[in-house]
Amino acid sequence: MSQEITLEVLLSREVCRLLDTFAAAMNIQVVFFSNQGKILKRGRSCGNSVYCTLMQEHFFGVERCQQLDSDMRRKCLALGRAVSYRCHAGLNEITAPVKILNDTAGFI
Repeated sequence: MSQEITLEVLLSREVCRLLDTFAAAMNIQVVFFSNQGKILKRGRSCGNSVYCTLMQEHFFGVERCQQLDSDMRRKCLALGRAVSYRCHAGLNEITAPVKILNDTAGFI
């Protein structure tokens, strides 16, 4: 699948607006990742929570979080479905594939 189609669909204004509204209502953060693991957009234009930042800075580092995210994207791709897990900071996370015409275009 071409990178242009992936970016066009994942970052369309309407999709982002709907997900931002959902995320705000649920008090969660939504992050779009490319197939290669690059962050394409953070929902609500916010970064990590203060709690995450403190845990990364004082206990285990951002690299460990990035590695877990990468591992879970690979697992998600292998299973072909969303994967729920607990991160190093003790927070519940979900990684889900975004599919276009049965091809994984990225992750959310």
